Amino acid sequence: MYQRTPEITIIGGGLVGLSVALGLLKAGQRVCVLDGADNDARASQGNFGLIWGQGKGWDFAPYANWTMDALAAWPAFAKQLQDLSGIDVALDQSGGYEFFTDP
Repeated sequence: MYQRTPEITIIGGGLVGLSVALGLLKAGQRVCVLDGADNDARASQGNFGLIWGQGKGWDFAPYANWTMDALAAWPAFAKQLQDLSGIDVALDQSGGYEFFTDP
């Protein structure tokens, strides 16, 4: 069996790692993703893949604009993921609330 050596190795198969890997694969790169076991604690599991825009770049407008562009790109990315995998990621960008009960 012929195996191609990866040009790029990504450590971590969470939301960001797999998104980067997909983009690199689509750009023609050879990619290897190294990830832990299914029961390992990880950021994507902890935040359930939530993407929040509040507070991003509050003191640096270019970063805030980059965040807004990324949030706007999510619907097309979710559709692409569904087309590739057959799995609906149930993207919901209806907003959210955080309630605080102490100072």
